[in-house]
Amino acid sequence: MLIDSHAHLDSHRYHGDREAMLRRAQEAGVEAVLSIGIGEGPAEMHQARDLCRQFNGQPGMPRLYASAGIVGAALYLVLERVGAPRDAAALTGMAAIAGVRFAAIIWRLELPVLSLEEEEDTQVPPRR
Repeated sequence: MLIDSHAHLDSHRYHGDREAMLRRAQEAGVEAVLSIGIGEGPAEMHQARDLCRQFNGQPGMPRLYASAGIVGAALYLVLERVGAPRDAAALTGMAAIAGVRFAAIIWRLELPVLSLEEEEDTQVPPRR
């Protein structure tokens, strides 16, 4: 099974081709996609979740999961607000996200998980 673990499906680049692109991914063997929601800032982070709701369950589509890069986005916004160059702020934000993910793997931390399915339990099961 192939999983695309980091896709910006909410990017404006895919507005005219998003559905066809997802179908091509499924045809190529991609069964799941983690849509990283950031948009153009925190006000647009919901777009990854919205895309999951729009496309999940449709025939010929991979299963979509949503994620939001809140830590990196917050750091990016703070750095940009205090006058840091945009590229430097973006790279620092991405490094913060990678650091949190790396720490979670190394220390086996359970990061928050939210379900899009109302009937599903949203609690993360404990590690054994």
